[in-house]
Amino acid sequence: GTKTVVLEDLISTAGSAVETVEALREAGAKVLGIVSIFTYGMRRGVERLAAARSVNYSLSNLDTLLEVAVEEHYIEPQWKERILRFRDNEPTDLTRAEISEIIALADRIIEHPEEYYEAMAHKKLATLFYEPSTRTRLSFTAAMKELGGQVLGFSDAARSSVSKGETVQDTVRVLACFSDIIATRPPIAGAPLAASEVSPVPIINAGDGSHSHPTQTLTDLLTIHRELGHIDNITIGFCGDLRFGRTVHSLIKALSAYDGIKVYLIAPDALKLPEYIRHDVCDRKGIPYEEVDSIEEAMPHLDIL
Repeated sequence: GTKTVVLEDLISTAGSAVETVEALREAGAKVLGIVSIFTYGMRRGVERLAAARSVNYSLSNLDTLLEVAVEEHYIEPQWKERILRFRDNEPTDLTRAEISEIIALADRIIEHPEEYYEAMAHKKLATLFYEPSTRTRLSFTAAMKELGGQVLGFSDAARSSVSKGETVQDTVRVLACFSDIIATRPPIAGAPLAASEVSPVPIINAGDGSHSHPTQTLTDLLTIHRELGHIDNITIGFCGDLRFGRTVHSLIKALSAYDGIKVYLIAPDALKLPEYIRHDVCDRKGIPYEEVDSIEEAMPHLDIL
């Protein structure tokens, strides 16, 4: 007699999702539909979903699903706005002017580091890394120490209170008592935003699941600007795992704020850029792109790889 929605991280052939739906129906539940973060749209998966009489809502259709959920009183109206904030929280929330200010400050720190040796004196950065990390975690540590600050935190969630069931929000509430700013890398998309809602200190998103990697994006934009002197009117190539690479997703979204951007997408079929990025970012914002199989084919056209 319960009304149920099945949540899936991704759907390709839809095998596990359909099995779950069938099991729920056999147990007497009414399945309203399947919500997935990514739906690859493989023919076998689409056919299975149709045969199972299950509606699949991808994140691109989340607005519609939430409208229905509110109208049918499955969720309170405020939850609709909160869920949409989780989905829409991106590095592109920064304006071009704000990004330019950050790049200008980074340039000043690089050129005159002695002026910033005490910028974070008597301040503490807490690093909450729930996923393995080397470069990102150590770069935060090095940056804070170069600015005169101190670092505390953990790099292995298994050795923290998380292993006892403590939530991200609870951990943040406690760590905020000991620190002035928190950098976190959780495995769940949207978790940094949830943490920021309860934290009295600023939260830095150091990468959340396969969703985004905003600090890496800012570093990439700084590098492009320092190498070329500008970010507008460039042709950039992305090579490798474009399907799951959060750094790629974030940078393409951030570049959509600039003029004259053209993109080459270099990846095998199994790792091509998700359709929702191509549609919601490239197509909707008028960014021309080409999908190619080899790096040799793209290289003659690129300013940045």
